[in-house]
Amino acid sequence: INEMAKKKVETTRQKKEEIAQKQANHELVKAQKQAVNAYKKEKRMQKKKK
Repeated sequence: INEMAKKKVETTRQKKEEIAQKQANHELVKAQKQAVNAYKKEKRMQKKKK
């Protein structure tokens, strides 16, 4: 019985870690997109100034 409980705890922890990883990945992608957009915007502004 103890072994089964341990296994269940392990898989639950792994699933939680996977979900956390996916969320972190999503945040990273979002941040990168924002950075790229800001960079493009800056480039456009510089062109307009000239």
